[in-house]
Amino acid sequence: MDTRKKRALLVEKLSRLHSSMASFNRSDESYDQCLKRLTVFAENSDAESAKVLYRILYALPNVSKGTKRETYFSFIENFNSELIELGFSADELEEDLTPNEQEVVDLFVDENIGKNLKLVEYLIQLFLQKVRKHLWVNLEF
Repeated sequence: MDTRKKRALLVEKLSRLHSSMASFNRSDESYDQCLKRLTVFAENSDAESAKVLYRILYALPNVSKGTKRETYFSFIENFNSELIELGFSADELEEDLTPNEQEVVDLFVDENIGKNLKLVEYLIQLFLQKVRKHLWVNLEF
């Protein structure tokens, strides 16, 4: 995660994994596949990348409509158990992010969450303009 290009590639991988989380509770097979995908990433990546993935998934849930919060965090706890089986310690996963790890998280948020927030802000602004226009027309006598 040293260079900008490496961070961008990591964020791309993290984005794909984060997106795939929406389907984790559609079936037992989907649950297993999603958990396996995350575990394989953690096995094949450095410790920093696995920690960042865990922290992103914990802080920024990506779930489909109707998924209960408890179900999601139960899944995350199962992923945490898999990480511990791979040799990570619970303390290591919970410790503060290094500046480099934080840069990856910030880039992830900018690339994924920030875009959605800008869209939401635009739609709210558009809605408010229409409401104001409608109110103004109805207030005129």
